[in-house]
Amino acid sequence: MLRCSGGCNSPQCCPDLGDSALGHLKREEPGRYRDIFSALHREGIIQESLARTMERLAGFRNVLVHGYADLTPQQTWRELRRALPALEEFAENISRQ
Repeated sequence: MLRCSGGCNSPQCCPDLGDSALGHLKREEPGRYRDIFSALHREGIIQESLARTMERLAGFRNVLVHGYADLTPQQTWRELRRALPALEEFAENISRQ
């Protein structure tokens, strides 16, 4: 069974689930969170376009979590709304593992 550490809010949970999937395949953990999605693509779990979108979202998550930029609630909401289709696609792909 794939596992997510933490509260399973989607931008945080996706790399955790991807890492768990790679572990089940006995693949080495990538060095950076965002690289998990490229590894999932190489394993045929997600399409390249989704991997690129998820890498961008991982970068956005880092901005939010580490405070690299001052974002308004409106900017954050706009980005998360834009990300919803990719999060849903990722959930569908990873649930098959």
